[in-house]
Amino acid sequence: MAATAAPEIAPALNSDGDDLTLVINGSRLSGWSAIEVTRGIEQMPSTFIIEATDANPNLRDALNVQDGTPCTVFLGPDRVVTGYVDTVIRSYSGGAHVVQIQGRGKCQDLVDCSAEWKGFQISGSNAFSIAQKLCEPYGITAQLLGDPGPTVQQFNLNIGETPATIIEKVTRQAQLLYFEDPNGNLVLSKAGIDRAASGVMEGGNVQQASTIRSQAGRYSDYTVSLLGLYTDGTITSDVAFPFTARDPNVKRHRKVYNIEDQVYGGGLLAAATAIWRSARMAGRGERVVAIVDSWRDAAGKLWTPNTLVPVSLPRLQVKGETLCLSRVTYRFDLSAGRTSELELMPKSAFLPEPLQLQPLIPGAIGPPTSARAPTK
Repeated sequence: MAATAAPEIAPALNSDGDDLTLVINGSRLSGWSAIEVTRGIEQMPSTFIIEATDANPNLRDALNVQDGTPCTVFLGPDRVVTGYVDTVIRSYSGGAHVVQIQGRGKCQDLVDCSAEWKGFQISGSNAFSIAQKLCEPYGITAQLLGDPGPTVQQFNLNIGETPATIIEKVTRQAQLLYFEDPNGNLVLSKAGIDRAASGVMEGGNVQQASTIRSQAGRYSDYTVSLLGLYTDGTITSDVAFPFTARDPNVKRHRKVYNIEDQVYGGGLLAAATAIWRSARMAGRGERVVAIVDSWRDAAGKLWTPNTLVPVSLPRLQVKGETLCLSRVTYRFDLSAGRTSELELMPKSAFLPEPLQLQPLIPGAIGPPTSARAPTK
């Protein structure tokens, strides 16, 4: 493993193609025995695990890495993680030294730490502006890809809540995903906003693949009713506005009832939640996991979460589908070389659960009559 003093700039590709470079304390460390870097739209922060052994020429450099140190991880010229070293494991066995370095992106502080907000009350802000303010104390910025959603008129924070917990609530109302980008900053985005230059193709780049088709947790009918709450926490007298969404691919009768505990006046939420449950569970029931022979697509771009990827695996009964890349793990070891594990599902699997943070005006609180399912 070579260490050289250098500013934090993207390293050049070496003669063997991509390599992982850990930029730390002004030095670039490369030549690792094994690596694993994971990014996804359902995990925050991004993570990395890298390992050096006596086979590496400069094991001493890795042994000197200290936990808590800021760092940046590159794959070839592309930054993938900006964050901190969390854990360093040094071991000695049978005459061999091994050092393993584990770290996470900067957004770990949004997940681990408590939210800082003067007065603990949010007023007149949307999901994006709220996220920006929650990120500031931890040196993180927020980026919006899409519409910021409705204005949150008033929302009280609980002391001790993490920024990520609050961001989850406000992004649900805005129907946005939230995840970490390669710079360690927060992204708010709709699902599947970009497309990969190539896909997962049987007989092409696929080394191993599996499909998971499951009806576990799926129902033929999802009936949702709203249990209204006034802002003082008082439960209203009616369980209102039952709405049923159906999954036509569940052939036998399987019905489930859910009651949403939401603010008063959220009748539209019953319909939205029923439709969401049906679509999400159907999407979750069609998952593809594939190991491909490169970290990059045909255009040389790293496989990137939240991109749409064409998938053709005829032997697994997947023909010409376009799925959303939810998680990618870049790996390297001396036996398998460079591979990427891709987890893909339909876009509907990532629709955020509907949420309403403020009460609506009574008299305009239910779904249209034509949208209501008949009761039995």
